Amino acid sequence: MPHVRTFVAAPLGDAASRALAGMLQELKKREPSVKWIRPENLHWTLAFLGGLEEARIENVRQACQDAAEATFAFALRLGSLGRFPAQGSPRVIWTGLSQGAEALTALQARLLEALERKEFHLESREFVPHLTLGRVPRHTRLSGETSWLSITPPETGTIPVTELLVMRSELSPSAARYTQLHVCPLLKS
Repeated sequence: MPHVRTFVAAPLGDAASRALAGMLQELKKREPSVKWIRPENLHWTLAFLGGLEEARIENVRQACQDAAEATFAFALRLGSLGRFPAQGSPRVIWTGLSQGAEALTALQARLLEALERKEFHLESREFVPHLTLGRVPRHTRLSGETSWLSITPPETGTIPVTELLVMRSELSPSAARYTQLHVCPLLKS
């Protein structure tokens, strides 16, 4: 039976994606070995579910709907760049939040509770609100981490979070392709 590689995200929005495109180009010049995310693929990942049987996707949609119906829309603002892990060789380069981290964390906690009620068992590591910008291939040495960590994300203004998306991820050598499966609107504030 085929499996659907599935995750739940809050969309970044077209305006913020366009604003980040220039910064991603600059990062790519400084660190060409990193697999930088295409601007149209940027999103706030709230839960990665891995490969699921298609029959379980409806349970994911229901869990997203439950979380969305318990959350008022809110706004985010981009913060500084960071990396995972904090020490040693970086594997992920990201930007954090200067506004809205608590609201995004609360939404993610509601989503995990709703998914657990639908018998999804997810990892229990602490959620760190971030927007993944790039992934560092194994055994890659970065040339100038201090130079790219000092880049300030462009001013995007506030970024509205008004919905949750159930997404399909299809991997390919060039880049992942994401397909929206379901949209679950948050409450209007």
